[in-house]
Amino acid sequence: MERELQDNEKALYDLGNEQTDVTNTTYKLGDELKETGVEADKSGDKFEKLGGVLKEIGCRGCC
Repeated sequence: MERELQDNEKALYDLGNEQTDVTNTTYKLGDELKETGVEADKSGDKFEKLGGVLKEIGCRGCC
């Protein structure tokens, strides 16, 4: 009976470690997604600026 209790305690401990690993991985993925979003925003800003410059060039050519 005591051996079974020890086995169950170890199994619960192992499950806790697995859950911690999964949580840490989830946080890492969340951080990567956040960084990707920041990079996408930066790229979007650059394209907006480029669009404004191209629009100005286009207006100068026809005005």
